[in-house]
Amino acid sequence: MTETLTSTYHQGTLTAEQLQTEIDYALTEILAEDGTVLGISQDDTASVRIKVEGEGGFDPGTVLLTIALWVVAGMTEEAGSILLKKVLGKVRKRCGDDALGDPEE
Repeated sequence: MTETLTSTYHQGTLTAEQLQTEIDYALTEILAEDGTVLGISQDDTASVRIKVEGEGGFDPGTVLLTIALWVVAGMTEEAGSILLKKVLGKVRKRCGDDALGDPEE
């Protein structure tokens, strides 16, 4: 069974497309380093996906980005949350703390 974890953030300095590129890069790195620690087998790493979708208006302050992570077999929801946190942390480290805005409450 595949579950999806979603989080919504305000847009930062990166557009949804730019953020997707950075997330893909960070995800590949993290899975290569820590995949098995998070309960993801080498065979399943290709199945882990994170997708960014933007919604909102013309003002960047009103644009919301929804980030969805598909959890694969053998991966707990907690591990999925940890993975997403690691990926977003790596993106912020590479692109700056303002690359992604604050979480939507």
